[in-house]
Amino acid sequence: MAQKTAFSRGPEIRPAGFVTRLVAFFVDQVILAMVVAILTAIVGIVFQSFRLGQLLGTGDLTLQLALIPLGSASLLLSFVYYVGFWLLAGQTPGKAFLGVAVVRADGGRLRAGAAIVRWLGYWLSGILFLGYLWILADNRRQAWHDKLARTLVVYRGRDERGLSLSGQVREYLRQRQGAAGESRGVEE
Repeated sequence: MAQKTAFSRGPEIRPAGFVTRLVAFFVDQVILAMVVAILTAIVGIVFQSFRLGQLLGTGDLTLQLALIPLGSASLLLSFVYYVGFWLLAGQTPGKAFLGVAVVRADGGRLRAGAAIVRWLGYWLSGILFLGYLWILADNRRQAWHDKLARTLVVYRGRDERGLSLSGQVREYLRQRQGAAGESRGVEE
């Protein structure tokens, strides 16, 4: 007998799968890489235009040393990009492109603490890519960073009843709790 997942009952809430999330992440990484490339080019042009290496007496080493704060700025840019978009729109441009959004497990909008935990969890999930591959095994399609931050990545939009995404998740959770209560009542 095929086992039903938690999302196969109740309102149509479809968790985003591995490929959708991978493509969304790739789109976001391309956007970030373009911004970093532009910043790197600007720094290079500034250093060459003002001959900062000659002025400081360090030659080519100056440009190489400038890459250290640029790396830190890239990390900060990643933080601001992901956390900012999750908090403001519930999705990054990559997720919006593929029609998915990030919500709390209870269906609400992400709060700052959960968004920060989720971003930090990206680094944990990135260890040998295992945290991301976990999406394939999890019935709620959660990666490790989703589990840490108690978030879900789901397809957005309104269902046939006109419920928004957060309304769909809340309805699903109500039905799930009702079904759990009924099954406990049957066992007693």
